[in-house]
Amino acid sequence: MTPELHKALLQAYYASISCMDAQVGRALDALKEKGLADNTIVVFTWDHDYLLGHHHKYQKQHLFEEATRVPFIISVPWLKDQVGRGNTKTTERVDPYPTLAELAGLPAPDTLQGANLKPLLADTQSPSWKQEQAFTISRGGGEFIPTADWRFTQWGFGEKGRKLYDLKKRPRRIHKPGKKSIVCLGGEDAPDATDRQTRCSRLQAESGSDFRQAWQHQTNEVITMAGVSSGCK
Repeated sequence: MTPELHKALLQAYYASISCMDAQVGRALDALKEKGLADNTIVVFTWDHDYLLGHHHKYQKQHLFEEATRVPFIISVPWLKDQVGRGNTKTTERVDPYPTLAELAGLPAPDTLQGANLKPLLADTQSPSWKQEQAFTISRGGGEFIPTADWRFTQWGFGEKGRKLYDLKKRPRRIHKPGKKSIVCLGGEDAPDATDRQTRCSRLQAESGSDFRQAWQHQTNEVITMAGVSSGCK
C-alpha cells in the first residue's frame, strides 16, 4: 500500500460518509415537509464498517472493532423521553424486524430469530436486557463474543489461537509493552476465557451451525450461492 493510495482510500471513505449523511438529511427533511415526521420510525444502521490501515489491514473481513462496530440509531417519535439517549447494550442485526413489527402494531412470525427491542427503547438503561451472540467471519474461521468489558476472539475455529481482550485497558485492542491488554488464556484469567469459549460453543449448537461451511461454493472458478449448510436444508 503506497502512501498515495492510502490517502486516496481515506478521501473516498470520507466522501462516501459525507454523501450518505447528506442523503439521510434529505430523507428527514422530506418527512418534515410532508408532515410525516411525527408518525415515522427511522432506523439508521449498516452491516459492517471498514479498516483503513488499522492494524495494518484494509477492507471489512476482519474481527477488529473498527470493522465490526457499526451505528444503530432508532428514532421513535412517540418515545420522546428517550430522545438522544444511548446505551452500550448488545443487539443484533436481526433485531429490527421484530422491533419494527411491534412498534407498528403488526404481527411478527414466531420463527423470527431477532429480539424485540421495544423494552430497551422505552428504558435504555434497563438492567434486565441481556443478549449474547457470536459474530463470525467465514474466511479464516474467525469468531468472537463481545461484552461491555471483554472481547473473546478465536481464529481457525480455535485451532489458530484464542485471545481475550480487556477493553477497559485497551479499547482499540492494540497491544503495547507493559500493558496487559491481551490476556493469555491461562492463569487467573482462564476461567473468564473458558466461560466465553463455552458460550461460543453453546451458541453454535443452538444455531445448528459450527460456522465451518463457507457461504460460497466454487466449481471450476464458477461461484454459486446455493444452500450453505445442513441447517438450511
